[in-house]
Amino acid sequence: MTTTTFTIQDLQKLHDFACDLARRAGRYLREDQIRRQTYVLATREKLNSVDLVTAADEGVEKLIHDSVLAEYPGHAFIGEESYSAGEEKRFLLKDVPTWIVDPIDGTVNMVHMFPMTAISIGFCLNSVPTVGVVFAPFLGGEGTLYSAIHHSQGGAWISEFGPSGPLTPLPIIIPPPPLPENAPKGCLFFGEWGKDRRDNPQSNLTKKSTNFVNMATELGGRGGKGGMVHGLRSLGSSTLDMVYVASGQGDIMFEAGCWEWDVCAGIAILLQTGGIVVDSNPPDGLSDTGPIPMANLGGRRYLAIRACSEDAQGRSPRTQQEALLHRTSKMPIIRYITNDELAAVIKSDKVPHKDYLVVDVRDDDFEGGNIKNAINYPSSTFWNDVDELVKKTKEVPLVVFHCALSQVRGPKAARVYAETRQNVLEESPLKADVAILKDGFTQFQVKFKDDAELVEKWDKDVWASEWS
Repeated sequence: MTTTTFTIQDLQKLHDFACDLARRAGRYLREDQIRRQTYVLATREKLNSVDLVTAADEGVEKLIHDSVLAEYPGHAFIGEESYSAGEEKRFLLKDVPTWIVDPIDGTVNMVHMFPMTAISIGFCLNSVPTVGVVFAPFLGGEGTLYSAIHHSQGGAWISEFGPSGPLTPLPIIIPPPPLPENAPKGCLFFGEWGKDRRDNPQSNLTKKSTNFVNMATELGGRGGKGGMVHGLRSLGSSTLDMVYVASGQGDIMFEAGCWEWDVCAGIAILLQTGGIVVDSNPPDGLSDTGPIPMANLGGRRYLAIRACSEDAQGRSPRTQQEALLHRTSKMPIIRYITNDELAAVIKSDKVPHKDYLVVDVRDDDFEGGNIKNAINYPSSTFWNDVDELVKKTKEVPLVVFHCALSQVRGPKAARVYAETRQNVLEESPLKADVAILKDGFTQFQVKFKDDAELVEKWDKDVWASEWS
């Protein structure tokens, strides 16, 4: 591996150049928005209707690309729009000095004239985000600039008077306050819904939705240490999510599925302020208290924690950050399983109650039939019985919950079970695959009521109603 060395003077010059470039690109966008008063903005879809590109995206990227290579002809350049237009979809970062640019992060916001839009200009040295410049041209009178040089002699700054205004050091509060004692409780959490909108149990949308609910909800058995964040924020821009955490205006940023141009500049700013960023799905084999390695820039999964200072218990900033990362990664991800997927499990050579278990949490509506070999733990008494259920099923690798429709009782029971299992069995992460039957028994019996291998005790009189 070839190592490239830049002096702090080299990096300062590069930083100033990037700030000026952001100012020019921001002026381009502001003028384009003014012109929009006389025409309808033309957009094109990339992946789907929430993944848009405009002529402004391409124009800003060309401006930045041409300016960078004119000033630094030996550097590499990775831009979102040029990458998206290419045929090859792989991680392109190498060890050569590389600029990583998102000309407009938050294109959908800009289309709707919502101000959370940013120009993201990142520079990597030896594959490490080293200079970051993020300019939000529609925030404040002249736009708001966040920037940093990630270096022992560098710094991080904000200018709320445009890129030419005075630079104020980041984070906004110095020294930054300690993290909340029982974090993530009491934290402000940033995350995005993303472009994957498939109605699929394995989709990013399903996983993110589950994670957001877990973070927001006070779940049983956690003793106040998990979930119950102060709020969830989805700005429509991963770039701005990251810089708000870097500046101390948020505590946690979670993202899965975005790209290096969405986060490169923000990571440079975050690291310089004292924050950390790791893979949001940490590798197997980590201890519950050991260090978590920094995220791979091309890994597309990021969990960022803001800077903090020593707390009242004498815990160092890094100790607090690591503890929060471990607690957040312990939040169970509960997936949905479809009727056909569960039917395939039941009809396989797997042994019920040993290789899998179906838990039906319906109350008096349990009468009229059930999934074969399912056990009934009514939701009305589930809190009293969940410890017993956890102990009985500790060796079962797949536990599927459902109610009539799997809209309230089933999902709630699954989450309570998963949390209780973590506490009672001290599992982190969960050793069992905890799932929710999509659409509940109502749709399962519609499809499989005549199959004795799948449904038992089915009573046509009970189901001769609006459920059928």
